[in-house]
Amino acid sequence: MHSITKLTLTALCLAAVPAVALAQDSARQAPARDTLMTGVVTTPSETSPGETKPIAGPRSVIATAIAAGSFNTFVAAIKTAGLTETLEGNGPFTVFAPTDAAFAKLPKDKLDALLKDQAKLKAILSYHVLPGNYTPAQLAKLTSANTLNGKTLKIVSKDGKVWADNGQVTLTDMPAANGGVYAIDTVLMPN
Repeated sequence: MHSITKLTLTALCLAAVPAVALAQDSARQAPARDTLMTGVVTTPSETSPGETKPIAGPRSVIATAIAAGSFNTFVAAIKTAGLTETLEGNGPFTVFAPTDAAFAKLPKDKLDALLKDQAKLKAILSYHVLPGNYTPAQLAKLTSANTLNGKTLKIVSKDGKVWADNGQVTLTDMPAANGGVYAIDTVLMPN
């Protein structure tokens, strides 16, 4: 009977370890992001209820997008396009991630066709990624930037807002271990 009690206690303790680790991880203060380009340090800003939350910490840009909760279609498309390994790599990457609402603006037949054409999907999604780790202040100073797919993305900063091609950046600076994620309200289509 004594050995059964020890076994049960051991199992309970082992089951509690992940929960304690998760609680400790979420209780830590979000670390600042040191931009590789200029050394500028930024931290996530507060959001209103219902908005996507900035996520900080030792996560890849993909894990950061998943944790934010409003990029489910983007993350699924990244997986379908075969870009997960790239965006979980060292980077650094600045990702303009279309929100689920941005994908909902696309006609269903167009979205379905894109999800079935891996090469086209990869070209479109890599157009949303800049090599390098840009802070909001750095992005605001740019007029264009080369994307991961080799095409040039037009960037406009006006009245405190940043636009990438025809998409407005709606949430800035969700830092990740290998770059940063910016929410965008439109799925960008390269020329």
